Amino acid sequence: MNVHSTRSMSEGAMMCALTVVLALLNRFSGFLLESAFPWIYAFPMLIYAARYGFRIALLPAFCACLCALFFSSWTSLFYLVSALLLGVLYGGLLHRGAPHALLFAVTFLTAAVCNLITMVLFAALFGQDVSADLAMIDQLLASMGPTGARWFDARSILLSFLLLLSFLQAICVHVGAQLLLVRLKQNVHRMKNLLQLNAPRWLGSAFLWIWLLYLLQSVIELQVDIRSLLQTLAFCALFVSIVYGALTAFAFLTLRRAGKGMVLLLYVLLFVPIINLLFALLGEADLLFGLRRKMIRGVNHGTFGKL
Repeated sequence: MNVHSTRSMSEGAMMCALTVVLALLNRFSGFLLESAFPWIYAFPMLIYAARYGFRIALLPAFCACLCALFFSSWTSLFYLVSALLLGVLYGGLLHRGAPHALLFAVTFLTAAVCNLITMVLFAALFGQDVSADLAMIDQLLASMGPTGARWFDARSILLSFLLLLSFLQAICVHVGAQLLLVRLKQNVHRMKNLLQLNAPRWLGSAFLWIWLLYLLQSVIELQVDIRSLLQTLAFCALFVSIVYGALTAFAFLTLRRAGKGMVLLLYVLLFVPIINLLFALLGEADLLFGLRRKMIRGVNHGTFGKL
């Protein structure tokens, strides 16, 4: 047995023990970790898989599941297994040098599938009827008058929040993994800064068409499934536009060397219901006209901040 295999076995045992410690903390805290931060289970095996690859990380991940089986409930075990699979998959791709876009996409899709399974499977096992809950929400929207029933649909709201939750989980896993691996001096590709996170221009044009169709649904007769899909796409486009608007605003404050008070105020304004629509317009302008690219050119040519 050479030094490399001995070291990999020792680190695998340590990561397995760390995962079991997290499972114990979850149980002793009243299942707080799985309720608020289920993705935190992924980090030990993610670090291990990033160092040694996908196949070698499967064994300690399986051992961690066996150890947690003795004191975890089946719901906790589901969260643990899904997080470990995410960590092994993310770390394995990172070990092969996958780009950040692929890593984030895989993390988002895995989180979305796990959240969907959690919602449907747990509701069925606990005797809850998801369709009955959706019907109740539709009745509540109908009680708001024609406006509520026309512009909002229970299925689209539920699916939009599921995708939003998966997006936020993917951000936590991706950014957290990159920060941890950099601190551990792992050889990873550095993430782009706020000025370099650009999207193609066609995405902004697609968002405009989606919002136009969403506004025209009051005069266009659409089927229920198509209307729900359109509303979901409109909500997702709104959220992505707000994100790009926030990136543009943060990039502007960074280049202007604004104080921490302005940055904190910007964080607060993101959650104000009417003002965050202004961030969506700013994000749409960035997608269509490349505002942050113009900021970079302004900095390079010394014209930033000048009329």
